[in-house]
Amino acid sequence: MRASHALCLVAFASLGCRQILAIEDPLPLETDTGGEVATDSVADVVTETPTDTPTDTSPTDPIALAEATCARWSACSQGVGALDLRSCIQAFLASAADRSGHPLGWSGFGCLKDAKTCAAISDCVSAATAPTACAAVGSGTAKICVGGSVVTCSSATNVGVEPCAIDGRTCATLSPTNAACVASSDCPTTSPACSGTRLVACDGSLDKGSDCAKLGGICSAAGDAGTSGCTGDEAATCSGDSVTCEGSVAKYCRFGRSAAVDCAVLGAQCDATKRCAPLAADCAETDAPSCSGGSVQYCLGGKKRLIACAALGLGACKDTFSLKGASVACAP
Repeated sequence: MRASHALCLVAFASLGCRQILAIEDPLPLETDTGGEVATDSVADVVTETPTDTPTDTSPTDPIALAEATCARWSACSQGVGALDLRSCIQAFLASAADRSGHPLGWSGFGCLKDAKTCAAISDCVSAATAPTACAAVGSGTAKICVGGSVVTCSSATNVGVEPCAIDGRTCATLSPTNAACVASSDCPTTSPACSGTRLVACDGSLDKGSDCAKLGGICSAAGDAGTSGCTGDEAATCSGDSVTCEGSVAKYCRFGRSAAVDCAVLGAQCDATKRCAPLAADCAETDAPSCSGGSVQYCLGGKKRLIACAALGLGACKDTFSLKGASVACAP
């Protein structure tokens, strides 16, 4: 296992790792279409149109469900900084693809996938009280803890929400005007390393690791070359870095514990060297999402996909901002 994977917690997007979808080199974006998206290379995502009946019309396909969930979250969070759309989809699918019997992941996605309104989504990310909290801050800019999230306030207005639990962290108040998502107060120390259920990964005095227990697992220090990471709490011990393919399922050893992932859920295929390899080379996972007509275009498994905003009852795709900076999202 490469050292760069030591801090990867499955594939949680905000850590910038793709432990499961282990594509070694970015794939080039084909440009022979003159800048236009070739219709035969794009998976046009059309989910069921909402109706006035009480029947649940949520998509059941994991990828479509991730896209619908994250499209709504990013739409409702415009200007108040949530995960960018692509990172949200990757984090959602990383948990959905786990076939080890001991999946890791943020429980908030279970709430978000059923949330159809901005108010319900705000409740899921523990930001419902943020407007009141920011009003109490008054003028100036400050980061404060609200219900487990870091809320950024500017002139008494909520301009950013970071749900710490998505990475197994908690919100810590560092000063009257500053807060951050942290896993522990163990830093500075040698890291990455396990401290009980916590994966300690120090960034100066801040622990940017995770409390694995909050993700449904444990911290294991039994990985190759002394690496540490979050694993399933009852997964069998193992060693080595070989990958066995059983259909679309890749079985391998993750931080000294057995793991399995269904590559098909990630829009990929099992590969004996990369675990999950892209199905195509139309685009790269690192390509930034963009607007194509009124839809959001992004890359998954080497294929360009479109999220049809209108089919989700949302407005057309537009430029916006996320925790990672400039991005795109459906309008609310």
